[in-house]
Amino acid sequence: MRILRVDIGSYGRIRDRHVRISPGLTVVHGPNESGKTTFMEFIRNTMVPTNKRDVYPERAKTDSGSITFEEDGSEGTMTLVQRARGGDVPECISRLEPDLFRTVFAMGQRDLDDERSVTSGDVASRFLSVPGGEGMP
Repeated sequence: MRILRVDIGSYGRIRDRHVRISPGLTVVHGPNESGKTTFMEFIRNTMVPTNKRDVYPERAKTDSGSITFEEDGSEGTMTLVQRARGGDVPECISRLEPDLFRTVFAMGQRDLDDERSVTSGDVASRFLSVPGGEGMP
């Protein structure tokens, strides 16, 4: 699966943002408080929604947007409206457990604060749990 485009109508403090993702490595950068983490959280919460209450940014009834992706030569679009995911769900993430996906996609502050998650080999085991993860270095 490859993300082609991210369109955010409203999420956290981001409004009407449209980002086309080029093939290859994508780096999101900017000054503090420019929306990097909010952008990442939009992607995570659209791909694998969570019902946890301690998510950042705080969820709102105005949350909306979509992710256009390509998987196996076909294009699809996942949507996020309020707290519900809709549209097409890529096969590669359809069966993932939400907490596992969230920590593989990006480690949270709690993971980073506990150095054991990085030094114990736990990170490698998370990748091995994801379909195709056995090919990760």
